[in-house]
Amino acid sequence: MTTANGEPEGTHHYILTLQTSTPNGYTITTNSGAYTPPEEGETRYQSFHALLRHVGGESSGASVLFFSLEPNFTARPTG
Repeated sequence: MTTANGEPEGTHHYILTLQTSTPNGYTITTNSGAYTPPEEGETRYQSFHALLRHVGGESSGASVLFFSLEPNFTARPTG
């Protein structure tokens, strides 16, 4: 898969929403993007932690509010 400008696109799409503490309360951020597991057979758990590290959630002590990881393709109509 490639993007419109020919760059490689990930095999999966993720959405990760985090809540972090701030001096004035909380902040909520949502990250999304394409992801290709570096190793075949990587589990969803391993992917989750890789993505959490990627967006800085593990080091900030953020709480995960939402996580989705789905194959990055759409079904084509048959017929």
